[in-house]
Amino acid sequence: MMSGTGNAVADNLVRLRPEKDVGRASERKWGIRGGITLGFRVVPSLLLRTQNCLGLNPTQFAVLMQVRDFWWERGLKPYPGKAVLAERLDLSARQVRRDIADLETAGLFKHFERRATHAES
Repeated sequence: MMSGTGNAVADNLVRLRPEKDVGRASERKWGIRGGITLGFRVVPSLLLRTQNCLGLNPTQFAVLMQVRDFWWERGLKPYPGKAVLAERLDLSARQVRRDIADLETAGLFKHFERRATHAES
């Protein structure tokens, strides 16, 4: 009797540990059904533990975490619009601009000019 996946290598592997259902463990931990399907971001504990030492107020930290949600790969810079950040945080776009300026002054953000790439014909 074959109970395979259709992948010869996978079907012949000996499982040393039972596979965990990460989604269900997250649901139990956070109480959000299906929440893991929206994704998650790794945040260094050092950043969480040194928020006060870095001089970040709660709003600046929230802006930093929201921008982090847009950063998928090391080489690709996150470019969320200030209006999107303002909406997510229930702040004015002006407040978001001030917080980003403060984060840039503190050396925690670096502004990169967005440039559209145009296809050549």
